[in-house]
Amino acid sequence: MSTSTAPGAVVTQQRSEWPLHTYLPPLGVIPEVVHTARAEVTAILHIWGLRSSLIEDAELVVSELVTNSVQQAQREPPVSGTLPILQVSLFSDRRGVVVCVWDPLPGIPEEHAADDDDEGGRGLTLVSAFGHWDYELLPHRGKVVRAWLGFRAA
Repeated sequence: MSTSTAPGAVVTQQRSEWPLHTYLPPLGVIPEVVHTARAEVTAILHIWGLRSSLIEDAELVVSELVTNSVQQAQREPPVSGTLPILQVSLFSDRRGVVVCVWDPLPGIPEEHAADDDDEGGRGLTLVSAFGHWDYELLPHRGKVVRAWLGFRAA
């Protein structure tokens, strides 16, 4: 079952099953937002008392997911001329954390095999190294990309 109380809050468990959850305020999709999102996520996960290795993984993953949104916005600027926003949300059961990044931008996230000399293109491959990721297209509202960190595969 999916719940959606905020744009980026699409998770497969009921909200009550996540004892720790938060939504960052909407952020403008500009390059500087990567640092802001990373700092906010780091601070929240420290407050929650999660283990250091999980926090470090989440820092890297949120940086990659937000960077993907920024790059998508640069490739396909909105027709309306308005600055698109994204929203980061976090869910944890204290063993693992789900990092969600919602944006209103078109496109389907895909892993790419980057060449050794490519400067980019490794984001989702890197996310896969730390956990599982998936996405959900939200008709007329963009997409949410989720990274599941610290959970063991069943």
